[in-house]
Order: sequence, then structure tokens, then C-alpha cells
Amino acid sequence: MTATPTDDFSKLLGKLGTLINIPPKSMLTRENGWKNHGQLMVIKAYCHLQSIALLAESTAGEKSSQISHIDHGSIAVIARAAYETFVLFNFIFLEEDPELRQFRHQVWRLSGLMSRMKLNRVPGLPSERLEQIKIETNEIARLQPIIEGSRYFTMLSKQAKKNVRQGDGVRLGAALIDLAEQAGLPRKYVADMYTHFCNSSHANAISAFQLSETLKDGTSPIVARGMIGFCCILLTQMIFAYAKFFDEVQDYVVTDTELVDLLTVWATLGEAFSAMYED
Repeated sequence: MTATPTDDFSKLLGKLGTLINIPPKSMLTRENGWKNHGQLMVIKAYCHLQSIALLAESTAGEKSSQISHIDHGSIAVIARAAYETFVLFNFIFLEEDPELRQFRHQVWRLSGLMSRMKLNRVPGLPSERLEQIKIETNEIARLQPIIEGSRYFTMLSKQAKKNVRQGDGVRLGAALIDLAEQAGLPRKYVADMYTHFCNSSHANAISAFQLSETLKDGTSPIVARGMIGFCCILLTQMIFAYAKFFDEVQDYVVTDTELVDLLTVWATLGEAFSAMYED
């Protein structure tokens, strides 16, 4: 291993930030404007991982109490968000079939617009927001028949069709873990970590038990490092995927020897985790 997981996490995160800031070789047009949305998904995941970096370096309550503790529970919650964001990015925006990619992108947009409509029931909204609601309502009305008229929609199960119509079917009936494996992540290792992340997100009793144990024996840095290792594997696949998304990013990646070395190390570790969990 090149260094500690925390050191490599910081380096990989910095490298992804550099890649995000590489300008495209040509202006995005109406035909490929969907790439803006794809890049926003990568930026979203990147921001989550930045927050994890801050949490991993700090201790809670240094000034306000006698508790010294890395908030691994919050790291777990945010790692879940970063993971889900990347998996959906890969599923939607790296689909090689342009027609299928367009369909998935349309479903994703519809889901987002319909979710925001549920937040617009507050009285006294400003006129600018009311106008935006009108525009988005029209966009929903435009997207719905296009989506339901797609041959890919007819292939969905009855439940998946229902979910899409309700604005909650962005995975089109696919299991998240199947999409994670397609994105290059080790299946059983990721499934185990994701269960842990969900326990923290849902205030499962086990998350309280673990907090009690780490407070008692001071092992929160060890637990946090395990999550940081997961984030390194996630970042590795994110960088591979983002390099596929933009040719200019791929051109940069292959010339950065430090990055190539980091990616090689963590890709190899990901394969090792996969083999270990399969045995």
C-alpha cells in the first residue's frame, strides 16, 4: 500500500477535484447537454467525500465537552450518499446505448422534478418560484408521454412502471447492488458496508451499540479508517468512470503517474476484497 487509507483518500480526492476542473475540449451543445447533468452528479459525490474528509480529520466536542471521538456515524451516512450518487451516475450517464441512456436520463429528470413538486405546497411562495413551478409542471407533462412511449418503458415490470409514474423509479426496477457491481465495485464487500451505512442512517440499534463501544474503548479512528478505505475504492471507480465520461479527462489521467499508481493500488485492493468476501 502506498500509505495509510487516509493519506490516499486525501490524494485521490484532490485528484478528482483536479479532473472535475478540466474544461471540455468543445462546448456542450443541446444534443450532448445531458453531460452537464452527469458532471453535476460527479460533483455531488465529490462534495460528499469532501465532507467525509473534514469529519475524518476532526474530533467531536473538543471545545464543548470531554468527549474526543471521530464521528464515524456521520461518515457512514455521507458515504452512503456518495456511493448511491456514483452508482446512479454510472447507470444513467455511462450507458453506451444512446437511446437507452436518453431514456434513463429522462426518467431521472422526471423523478427529480416530481420530487421537487412535493416541496412546493407552502403558501406564500414568491412569484419567481411560482413561475418556475409552472415551467417544471409543463416539463413533467412533456416528459411523461415521451417516457411511456419508449420501448424501454414497455420492457419494465408492472411495479417498475408504477414507480416511474410516481417519480420514484430512477433505477427502473434494478437492485442497487447489481448496479454497483456493474459500476466495478466488489459486490459482497459493498453490500456489507452499505448495510452498515444504512444502519447509521436509520438510527438502527446497532449504530448506537457501536457508538457506545467506540466511546468506551477509543476505537472510533479504526472504524473511521475502515470507511475511508471504502471511500478510496469508491473514488478509484469514480475516477475510472469520469475518465470514460470525458475524453480530455482520460487524456490527463494517463499522464499523471502518481494518480495511475494510486488507482492501481486501490483497484487491486478492491479485487482483493472481492475475492476475500467471495470465499
